[in-house]
Amino acid sequence: MRKVVKVEVVETAGKCINHKKGDVFEVGLRTGAGVCTKLLHSLYPFAMHLMSADPESVSGSIKVTCPDGIVKVKLTQGDAGVFDSAGERTRP
Repeated sequence: MRKVVKVEVVETAGKCINHKKGDVFEVGLRTGAGVCTKLLHSLYPFAMHLMSADPESVSGSIKVTCPDGIVKVKLTQGDAGVFDSAGERTRP
């Protein structure tokens, strides 16, 4: 199964024209529409790590902040189709 990473905006510390708290994206070998390039650039190395890591070796999630310091996101490992449109896990 293709590995993906759920990206959830957990905090915005100012005005961001692209993201708001609660936004959820799925990032894999192709990204979902709507992820700004600055945020994508910041989270990409961590997303690649989570996509390639053995699930048993990953505990919890990774938090990343955009270069502007405004948007904070939480990255969670999963398989393609595991997350619904609201970002909830649909299966283990």
